Amino acid sequence: MKLGIITKIDSLDKILPGDKMNYMKFIADYFRQKNDLVLINWRDIDSDLNVSKHLKCTREGTSLTKETSSLNELCNVLFIKNLGKIHFEKQAFLDFLSSLDNFNGKIINPLQTIKNNLSKQYLLDFQKKGFPIIPTLEVKNSLTLKDLKKIDFSNEHYNQKPKDIVVKPKVFGEQGFAVKEISSFNNEQEFEEYKNKHSPLLAQPKIEEIFEKGENSFIFLGEEFVHSVNKFTGEFKINCIEGIKCTVHEPTNEELRTCKKIIENWPDPIGYTRIDMIPFGNKFLISEIETVNPAFYIENVLSLKDNFVKELEKFLLKMNN
Repeated sequence: MKLGIITKIDSLDKILPGDKMNYMKFIADYFRQKNDLVLINWRDIDSDLNVSKHLKCTREGTSLTKETSSLNELCNVLFIKNLGKIHFEKQAFLDFLSSLDNFNGKIINPLQTIKNNLSKQYLLDFQKKGFPIIPTLEVKNSLTLKDLKKIDFSNEHYNQKPKDIVVKPKVFGEQGFAVKEISSFNNEQEFEEYKNKHSPLLAQPKIEEIFEKGENSFIFLGEEFVHSVNKFTGEFKINCIEGIKCTVHEPTNEELRTCKKIIENWPDPIGYTRIDMIPFGNKFLISEIETVNPAFYIENVLSLKDNFVKELEKFLLKMNN
């Protein structure tokens, strides 16, 4: 297997213990012992799949190559892992995905899976199917702050009057970008400006339990469960770069059943996914299903890394056959 990993690292040697990119060092150090391995920034790949520079990883070490190479010659399996802040480079990223139509090998996740998951339409679709999604509605352009405050979000999974409501971009909503509580808007004009800039939008009740219980993330490779972590920041925004505290989470049977049912009902092939749930009473509410750029949290909980990289190798070898 000739493995290419999409990431933004030019040197593994500069990664220090505790660095947020440490997960890539764990993966690279494992795979370079057995496989041809290159690390590539997607921004260094042009429309003809010419790669202007890449980091070659071998048993002996790593070397940065700045001679132009063909992506099809460098690898036959492309693992899309670390994309950076693509919400600031929307068209460039879409162009990159389009160029991958000419890649001859296997792409994980598949292109169509990534393209479709750039939108959070899945929240509305799974909500209609009866899954315990945080109640979600699409914000019409005519909707005002006053209108939002009157909405009844209650359903069979959620029966409270929210203390606040969260709005977020429906498309390219990465890493908590532009996620806001409506209480943060001072007036209708501010909200109108926000809508004009970030529409289409989704609205959800703010789930207060996240402040005390955090959020549980479930990592799957294909249909196989690998591990789960609890993420906590004490804020309503939780992601891998905002002072997060992670601990191993032991999933309940109901959580795993729900995750597997989500994967079974997912409309596109899944190579890897992260499913996020917020504890809610004695149950849970699904907050996100991420197949574009999911964090695995092995750099946050080091006891998980050895098993993860072994399972990742099995998965990639299976996908390549």
